Formats: sequence, structure tokens, C-alpha cells
Amino acid sequence: MKGANLYKDYYQGKKVLITGNTGFKGSWLSLYLLHLDAKVYGISNENYPNDIIFKGCGIGNEITQFYIDIRDFSSLSACIQNIQPDIIFHLAAQSLTYAAYQHPLQTFQVNSIGTANLLESLRVYPTTCDVIVITSDKCYKNNEWVWGYRENDVLAGVDPYSASKSIAEIIFNSYYQTFFKESEKVNIVSCRAGNVIGGGDWNAKRIIPDCIRAWKNKKPIEIRTPNAIRPWNDVLDVIYGYTLCASEIRAKKLSGESFNFGPQTNKELTVLDLVDGIWKKWGRDDFKPYIIHESKEFDENVFLKLNVDKAKHILKWQSITNVNDMLGRAAHWYWEYIHHPESIQELTNQYIEDYLSKI
Repeated sequence: MKGANLYKDYYQGKKVLITGNTGFKGSWLSLYLLHLDAKVYGISNENYPNDIIFKGCGIGNEITQFYIDIRDFSSLSACIQNIQPDIIFHLAAQSLTYAAYQHPLQTFQVNSIGTANLLESLRVYPTTCDVIVITSDKCYKNNEWVWGYRENDVLAGVDPYSASKSIAEIIFNSYYQTFFKESEKVNIVSCRAGNVIGGGDWNAKRIIPDCIRAWKNKKPIEIRTPNAIRPWNDVLDVIYGYTLCASEIRAKKLSGESFNFGPQTNKELTVLDLVDGIWKKWGRDDFKPYIIHESKEFDENVFLKLNVDKAKHILKWQSITNVNDMLGRAAHWYWEYIHHPESIQELTNQYIEDYLSKI
């Protein structure tokens, strides 16, 4: 599908490498870039379990795939040199807060050292490349503020997952300041988003996948932090932010910058608001959809908001999906996957085509 403006045309024929491409966001990004006529390459863990979209949409048939552990510097750097990508989106990560409590060392190795391995590959074997390092909204020191964190706020995650993402941001800045600041070849930008909503995420201890698993079996979900506020955002809005950022790195001299991607203020919802909203889209059965069972199984912050003014003013980006459409699209995707899995490739691609038509 040929793009209709400079942003869409930018990717036509470019070699784009995505690390973590078989995961939830990585799979949506792969399909999105294919719609922009990019030549897509992927690096992922061969044993990654949450590859529902990747397999269901036949993405492996449309891209060049490599299975590499990003903790393996030699294999990672050799692969990058072999591909010589124009753009890299670095999404590979251990992405679950709960799993990080169980496996903290692995989380630090993948999220922090994995990022260092990628940037070191470009330092040792420089090639002309623009890199988008994806971290998380949880990289900030959380002061339980009711206003959104800005890109220049303190990075100091406390729990293992948040800390690993803070470290990844510090590594990103260190490589920029020390090695890439004067580089004419390598440009790097970090992007911070989280609590992304969309079909195909089956990770445990995430609110919408947990809802769907419970409701599929006609059971209520247990809500442990009903009043927590998170920057919920549609997966395609976030991917639009990532790809818009990459398309503007050189033109706007953005190397070394960081950008938040999150909802507008009027889209901020509590966990309970989100569950109520998704139930209204899903509720085809007559049973109680949730029970509140507040738990301190592990520490969670109550307030987490992002300020997106920088992305709005510099990139001209904004979240264009309203809450009703975000929840409706996600609920419909899961319903179709459960009842008509053969249609999921067509449905996912239609979502992307419809979204691109709005840009």
C-alpha cells in the first residue's frame, strides 16, 4: 500500500529491523511497516510464548526473521552488520512487572544489557542507521504526582522492571553523549510509552488479557488496584508515534532526544473504568464481570501519567483514537480470535488500513 504523504512515503523500500518483533507491539509494528512498503527484518527469542499475532497473521512469511538472544553480543552485532538496516526499532525486552519480581537478574540482563549490546554493535561496527530505543513509562521516579511526567524528569524506577528501564535510558544517554553525539552515521532516540491496549496481548498479569481469559470461561476477573490510573493508549497510536519519530530524526536533528507517547488528559482512566469499558464492549453473557480484591502482592503505584507536549509540538503527533474506539477495537479483536481465528489476519490488517487512512 503506497503512502499518500511524506510520512508514509518515508518507509517505502527502507530496510527496517525490529528487535522483539514477535511480541505484541512488535507484531503490530511489523504489519504496520509492511503497509508502508518497508522491507522488514526481525530479531526475536525463538521461544517467546506471546506470538499470537505474529503466527496468526502470517508475519513470518512476509519478513526476514532471525532468532537471536539479544544478550548474545556477537550474534546480535553480526546480524545487524549482515542486514545493514536503515532503521532499527528496539523493542526486545522482558516486559512484565510481575515476571521481573520472579526473575530480576534476567530482566536486568535483557532490558538493560540487551540495550547496551545493540548500541555497542553500532559503535564497534558503525553503519548509517537511525535507532528508536523503546523503554517504558515506568522509567521515571514515581512521586505519585497527579500531573504527567515530562521527558526531563528524574529516571529512577524502584522495582526490578522499572529500574531496568531506567537503566536502559541511562545507557541510551551515555552512548549518545559519549559516542554518537557527533556521529554522522548513527542517530538514536528513546521513546517512552506503556499500558498499551490492543488485540493480541496474552501476557499474564495484564488487565485486558486477564479480563478476556476470565470472561471466556464465564468467570469474573479479580481487580487488585481498582483506583490506579495509568496512561492507557491504543497500540496503533503508539506505533504511529514510534514511526513518526523515526521518520523525523534526521530532518529535525532529534538524535539524543526522548519522547513520551501517551493519551491526552481526557483519556486517563482508572483500572476499574477500563474494566467497565471493555466489559460494555464484550458483555455478551449474563454474569458478574469482576470482583474487587485489593492486593499488595507486589508494590504498585497509584498514579502514573505522561506529559506528551513534546511529541505534540515537535513531532506534531497526537493520540487520534478515542477511548470508545480503543476498547471496542480490542474487544472485537479478541472475540474474533476466540470464535473465528481464521479471520484474524484480515481483521488486523483492516484495522491498520483504517488507521493509516486517518493520518
